[in-house]
Amino acid sequence: MEAEAEAEAARKAEEGIEEKILGALRARVSDFKEQADSITLENVRRTLEKDLGMNAYALDAHKRFIKQSLEQV
Repeated sequence: MEAEAEAEAARKAEEGIEEKILGALRARVSDFKEQADSITLENVRRTLEKDLGMNAYALDAHKRFIKQSLEQV
C-alpha cells in the first residue's frame, strides 16, 4: 500500500511540474517562434528554468515532454 501511495504522489508531482512547464512555455511561445531558426531545445529548457526559478539542468529530465509540447503549441 505504501508503495502505491508513493507512486501516486510521484505521478501527481510529475503532473504538477508539467503544468508549470506548459504555462511557462505558452508565455514564451512568441519569443521561441521569433527565434525558431536559431534556438535549440537546450536553450528552451534553460529559458524555462530561469522563468520558473529552477536550477540549471532541472528540466533535462523533461526533454521529451518539452519537445512534444513545443511542437503542439
